[in-house]
Amino acid sequence: LNAQSAMIIFAVSYLAATAVLLGLVHRLCPLDRLTRNSQRYVKETAAFSFPFWFAGVLTQVRKNIAPLLLGVYSTMANVGIFSVVTSANLLGRVALKSVRTSLRPTLAETLDAGDSEEAQHLYQATTRWTLTATLPAFLVVALYPSAILGIFGESFESGAAPLRVLAFAQLMNAATGTCGSVIDMSGLNVVKLVNKIIEFALALTLNVVLIVQWGLMGAAVATLISTSAIQILRVAEVRIILGLSPYNVHTLKPVLAAVVAFVAGMVTNLLIPATDGLGRLMLNATMVAVVYFGTLVALGLTEEDRSVMRAVSRRSKLPVPRFLK
Repeated sequence: LNAQSAMIIFAVSYLAATAVLLGLVHRLCPLDRLTRNSQRYVKETAAFSFPFWFAGVLTQVRKNIAPLLLGVYSTMANVGIFSVVTSANLLGRVALKSVRTSLRPTLAETLDAGDSEEAQHLYQATTRWTLTATLPAFLVVALYPSAILGIFGESFESGAAPLRVLAFAQLMNAATGTCGSVIDMSGLNVVKLVNKIIEFALALTLNVVLIVQWGLMGAAVATLISTSAIQILRVAEVRIILGLSPYNVHTLKPVLAAVVAFVAGMVTNLLIPATDGLGRLMLNATMVAVVYFGTLVALGLTEEDRSVMRAVSRRSKLPVPRFLK
């Protein structure tokens, strides 16, 4: 495997995904309708879609600012380490994106119907779920960054501190919940676009300043600051414009479970150092997850939590645990 073959694999996977997507779209809305005579709302569609498109462009550019500037102001070795460090947070990002994506259709329907009470309920529940799903990955990364990067080789272990900083950035992203999705599904396109412009400008400025000063750590700190700032801004916007709050008393349960699991993870690491091999890292990570979810169940699940977990069990063809029945 080299860079050229990796790019070929990347391109083929995207083409395959596009083909599958077109097939699914065709099942919902036959593509031969494109050739039929019909009324087209080009102006309205463009006015709605352009802010989303441009915001997406800014998002993709922002994601590549840090590695590009590391290549300019630091070393290519740091570019490689930063790429691995960023990938190490993948699990938390996948969980967060999954909840946000699944929320959007229901949230759009609820907001369109003007049901603010149900929208508040959805916002708070999904915020708790994003936090609950992200915390185990955060705990493992925060507790054992050197052991995780050691899988890729000793030269990558210098990214342990930046990895921990990026883990906190991802936690901040999850802790502020689905505020971005609420803005998207509320039709606040201008607000979304302005937020993306602010985020892009802040990320660019911070990366230029901090990478010059601190190199790899500067890129991680820039990500933490820009992510935290824009997420707090979104939470405030949803509160001011729509009157919705992301938190309730149940939000404390995953936080308390995470504290217990963090202590258990530290104790386990003292007895069985995670840096002594992949097997020990997996053992430590499993212990953290077991303590976390065990504490969460002991604190008591809400009925909606049980309902979601039962649905996940059924869809995955796994037996439904007794405590969910």
